[in-house]
Amino acid sequence: MKGILRSMLALGGLALAGCDGSATGPEPRPELVPFLYACNTWTPPIDPSTVVLADLRLNPDASTSAALAAIRRAGGDVVRRFNVQVLRVAIRAGEIPAVPGVGSARGVTDAGTAEVRVFVVYSRAPTEADVQALQARGGRDANLLALSRLIAVTVPDAAIPPIERLSGVSHVEADGVGCAG
Repeated sequence: MKGILRSMLALGGLALAGCDGSATGPEPRPELVPFLYACNTWTPPIDPSTVVLADLRLNPDASTSAALAAIRRAGGDVVRRFNVQVLRVAIRAGEIPAVPGVGSARGVTDAGTAEVRVFVVYSRAPTEADVQALQARGGRDANLLALSRLIAVTVPDAAIPPIERLSGVSHVEADGVGCAG
């Protein structure tokens, strides 16, 4: 609660008084910058001291509690927990590689959106009708991937539970970036 309150106050540029009455001063406002961190590489390069708003994609077998603890130890704030293995955080960019279980991270450029890129995995080959069903639930930029049983799509976070209940859907997972070697 204190971290969320501190983030809200910092976003307004206000100082937060510590429990002992001392001023902790305003925390840096997260920068809304596009970037990708994957395979130990930043694209484009980013100053590690920059406080960013980022969506951290956790590996499927990652411990969310370990990631949350590391984010808090680094002075970061969790802004949103998505219905898939994604955490939206305000954190210094240089701390992202130290968060256990992070497969990749993307810079958030619109703090008001609660959309996330996912793979909708089917128990059968998906069809154009499946793409239309996702679009009817707010999905956009859908890609029916040939020779696979999935559709890559950007969806509102709130649409994930209803999508998981669609006919033929096995599960929904966060998109990922594969690293060679």
